Order: sequence, then C-alpha cells, then structure tokens
Amino acid sequence: MKKKLRDLVPPWADLSAHLSGLIVGLVLCALASYARFQSLLNHAVEALYAGHIGESPLLEGAKMKYFGHLICGNDPVYSWYSAPVFTGFSLLFLGAAILAAYNYSGFRNGSKSYYLMRRLPDKWEYHRRCLALPLAATLAGLVLIPVLMGLFYVLYLHTTPAQCLQPGQWEVFRDSLQYLLLPVHLRFWEVSSISYFPS
Repeated sequence: MKKKLRDLVPPWADLSAHLSGLIVGLVLCALASYARFQSLLNHAVEALYAGHIGESPLLEGAKMKYFGHLICGNDPVYSWYSAPVFTGFSLLFLGAAILAAYNYSGFRNGSKSYYLMRRLPDKWEYHRRCLALPLAATLAGLVLIPVLMGLFYVLYLHTTPAQCLQPGQWEVFRDSLQYLLLPVHLRFWEVSSISYFPS
C-alpha cells in the first residue's frame, strides 16, 4: 500500500511529509472556518438583543442576518476586508497549485529526470506523480466545504431565535455562492458597486 502511495509523488519527495501537510492543512482550514463562522454568528445574534443575550429582550422586529451572507461575507453593507468563512480553503487550493508547479519544475530543473519519465511505458506516471497529491488536496477541500456548510447551518438554526429567521434562505444562499472563497477586496468585478462604509 505504501509503495502504491509512494508512486503518487515525485521520486525526491517525502511521502510522509506531504501526507502530514495535507492533513494539517485541511484541519487548519476547518478550524479557521469554524472560528470565523462562530465569531460572525455570535455578533449577528448579539445584534438581535437590546442588551446581553439571555438577560435582555429581543429588539422589536429584529431579523437575523441570512446564513448565505454570514458564510460568504457579502452582506449588503461591506467592509474592505470582509472575508467569507472559507477563505482559508482558497489558500489551500493556491498551495496545491503551487505544489503541482513545483513538482513539474523539479522534474525539469532539479532531478533532470523529465526525459526518463516521458519514456516510461505508463505515459501517465509523470503527470500522476506531479498532480496526485495537489488534486487530492483540492478534492478533499471541495468535499469538506459542503460538509462544514451543513454543520454551520445546523448551528445557525439552533442559535437563532425562530421568530428572527428570515424567509428566502435558499435564494440568498444560492446567490451568495459566487463569493464563497474571495474576500471583497479581491472581487474586482464588483468593486465599483460596493459600499465600503455603513451609512
């Protein structure tokens, strides 16, 4: 089994270090996403009350922020550094792309084994060794994000007073997905229409 896994990385690569890095990266992304969401959720719930939660009544007509706005950072009032909950995963995906480029570069410049790899009977081995772990990291992240979203939505429903929930959660969530990974200051296509300071 280990030999098969060893065939998924370049000859010079440390398999254990790569796998450990992948696991640590995913765990850190998940923890950072949870911490960010919990902070946003706490602030949104606090805004529903006249004072301290549990000690003060709800404000009259108070409505909870939409779940989609919370996780995607696209509330109608923006700030320049508004960051969606899953920004850490965009860094994971960027790291995977850099690792893939580094693997290809290593075959061509470092180990000088590019031409040997191209002559192997299995024509896919060269690309498999360069791309297997970066793709595994990307796919794992893409699977973990919806799992976390489901858990966060359960937490959102459990924390929000029922009378403060707004209708149309799915529609807002669907429209917000385009902002899932990019902070506001990187969303160049909407910079001109963003209000950066609350009125």
